[in-house]
Amino acid sequence: VVLRPPAGAAQDGAKLQLVFTLHDAVVNKLGPVTVNATVNGTPVGAETFSAVGDYTYSKEVPASALGSDVVKVEFTTDKSLAPTEQDKRELALIVKSIGLVSK
Repeated sequence: VVLRPPAGAAQDGAKLQLVFTLHDAVVNKLGPVTVNATVNGTPVGAETFSAVGDYTYSKEVPASALGSDVVKVEFTTDKSLAPTEQDKRELALIVKSIGLVSK
């Protein structure tokens, strides 16, 4: 995803926030899921979620990763449900919002 950093982020850094739901179908079949992210290729850290529910993955992003007008953010999970005949996507998280916010 491509995001605009908040004002002052190139000097102060920012927080990356991913708001999502971890569905029971994922937890029951796969167990805990680890979310990881990079911002402009800079790793910001992993966090593991082990129960069904709503979560916010929130990580500090260094100013050095936020020096441009837009930044590329990539999220990964360590596991996902395989595609099926009905749904060709790999499934892991139900994403509600993604953003960069001021510290």
